Amino acid sequence: MISRFKLQIGSGFALLLSLLIFLGRERLLVCLLAACAVHEAGHIAAIFITGGQIESITLGFTGISIKRAMSQNSYLYEAAVAGAGPAAGLLFAAAASRFNGGEMAAGISLCLSVINLMPCAPLDGGIILDSLISNRFGPCVSRRVIQVSSYITSLILLSAAILSAINGFGLLPMITGTWLLIYTIKNHGT
Repeated sequence: MISRFKLQIGSGFALLLSLLIFLGRERLLVCLLAACAVHEAGHIAAIFITGGQIESITLGFTGISIKRAMSQNSYLYEAAVAGAGPAAGLLFAAAASRFNGGEMAAGISLCLSVINLMPCAPLDGGIILDSLISNRFGPCVSRRVIQVSSYITSLILLSAAILSAINGFGLLPMITGTWLLIYTIKNHGT
């Protein structure tokens, strides 16, 4: 059963939409919103299929956050819900690439899915890794592995981003890498 949930739209999300419209990137905006919607729909479908409930969905500058009603779920359940978003995104990318003019949506969805599968908290890949390691070795071991994995992933992404920026490929990877590194330092310490 689908229950009511709270939808919050942050000022960062409105700023991002406004910026893309101001820059004349409406097609990019539509493709980005479609890719994000499909990704999050994958998570939402997995939650509802398994009998879970959603408390709130928050749209922010750095993405969309789904807060579920508290329940005691298994680690494998958590991994499945986390993996459902990237899986939906990969299916959408494959489908969009088959249509004339769907290349941008396919590319954005593919990139979103690949980035989200990185083994770094708070990304889906980090949640999947955390859940699988917790299931096998316990949460204490998992916390240490996720901490190391998050630092390594952030630093590799930042290094690649610097090379990307030097070679004229834009700043998005640098922004993503910086955000992940800050998140890791804030939540895992040194």
